[in-house]
Amino acid sequence: MNRYISLIFLIFVLNVQSQTNFEARENYIDKYKDIAIEEMNQFAIPASVKMAQALLESNAGRSRLATKANNHFGIKCHSGWQGKTIRKTDDKFNECFRKYDDPAFSYRDHSLFLSGRSRYADLFELEIDDYKGWCRGLRKAGYATNPQYARLLIHLIEDHKLYKLDKYYDPQPVAYRRPLEAVPVPTYNKFDVLDSINGRKILENNGKELVVANEKDSYLSVAQDLDVQLNNLKYYNDLVVVNDLRAENFVYLERKRWRSKNYKHHIVRQNETWHSIAQLYGIRLPWLHFYNWGNAKLQPGEKIRLKIF
Repeated sequence: MNRYISLIFLIFVLNVQSQTNFEARENYIDKYKDIAIEEMNQFAIPASVKMAQALLESNAGRSRLATKANNHFGIKCHSGWQGKTIRKTDDKFNECFRKYDDPAFSYRDHSLFLSGRSRYADLFELEIDDYKGWCRGLRKAGYATNPQYARLLIHLIEDHKLYKLDKYYDPQPVAYRRPLEAVPVPTYNKFDVLDSINGRKILENNGKELVVANEKDSYLSVAQDLDVQLNNLKYYNDLVVVNDLRAENFVYLERKRWRSKNYKHHIVRQNETWHSIAQLYGIRLPWLHFYNWGNAKLQPGEKIRLKIF
């Protein structure tokens, strides 16, 4: 009799816990679904999959990483991270994880993390509503070590009907527009001259060394004149492939900074691109995307951030 009562009590407790967890997940979804949809429209990552990952990785916002570091996806520091950090034992003892000032930055960094790594490239060939393909692809690409990772994501998506979020996909969001205004921008004729090598002036912008290209320049000629490896120039200047140089383009000789020291924002001018703006201010391109919630097509007069603090 006592065993029977204990079994009933255990079932009751488990049902209460299950209902509590379900309600916690529903509350989390309601709080962050708009951010997941916005990220989907900027980066073509299904909102259903992003939300399921966030639910699983952050325990619906209740994990230590989520509450103490606003890290909802368990993203580790990896090489190149210069933001805030927090330590936590995971696969290894006392590992380094990224720390954010706001959960929205965690969602944005997750989008940049997936879209910026070649091992996830095949996922972006899938249809936006193929959440099962995305979940299985993430597991196959090594996003998580848990062999049941795809199954757990799919279960969350179907249990909470997260696939409904994917119906809000709009690949061409309306850009924020405002009238053109006068905002100072860096001009190389005002940069400090640090040195001269083979007739080239070594200048400084945002605390980093650069040269200004002339009409006959190529990245190869700059690399040869300054004894810098061509692959390093590609890395320093956010280039996937070496494209043509134009007169007065900036060529950085060391890795750019993650934010602007002297400028808070920039007003987009005609024919500017994300890359040209990153070069103008000496900022790494992924960070410029990070501050501005994506890499949608720029519009003249649009105001974009060059740092967040």
